[in-house]
Amino acid sequence: MKEFKESHIQPIWHVIVLNLLTTCWYAPFWLFKNYRDLRRRSSESPALGYALKPLSINEAAALGMNKKVHPVILTVLSFLPFVGPVAIAFFCKTAAQLYPDTHSLIRKHPIVAGINLAALIFLTLCLGRLPDPFYFFYLTATIPMCICQHWLNCYWRSIEPNKLLVRQSFSSVELVLLIFGIGLVGMHIVQHFFIGK
Repeated sequence: MKEFKESHIQPIWHVIVLNLLTTCWYAPFWLFKNYRDLRRRSSESPALGYALKPLSINEAAALGMNKKVHPVILTVLSFLPFVGPVAIAFFCKTAAQLYPDTHSLIRKHPIVAGINLAALIFLTLCLGRLPDPFYFFYLTATIPMCICQHWLNCYWRSIEPNKLLVRQSFSSVELVLLIFGIGLVGMHIVQHFFIGK
């Protein structure tokens, strides 16, 4: 039986559905998964199961932080006060540096692109401070996450072999997060419309 290899590309609709239905509880796992995949790429790990294009000088420079620091630590740092915005900005800058179109503004100015995207993520998350029910506007943080995922998808597409399968189904962890998130949304609806009256 032929064994199929999966691409690192994650469909944008995955990020949208998982973030909206888990009320952004998917974000830490999304960060961890990307940190883990970039770390494997930086060390040119054979765990991938297929050969990628050789690591370029630009990639090695962009992935330096991912190679030195464990993905769990990077994920935790991303959610700490004061350190979090810096860690997210570095992550977005890395995605911008890896963007394959060398003539794009993203690739020419990765620090500016990374800082702007990280700022957009944190500004949209601040909308969670709005009064009920407007605080759900913080879910617009999904938009900059999708932009970052698009940059990473373009990168993976440029270095992976052709005809790899792009996973369309949810993983077991993603399914657990979906169930948890849908439960939270359900409890909020019950509280707002029934208990609150």
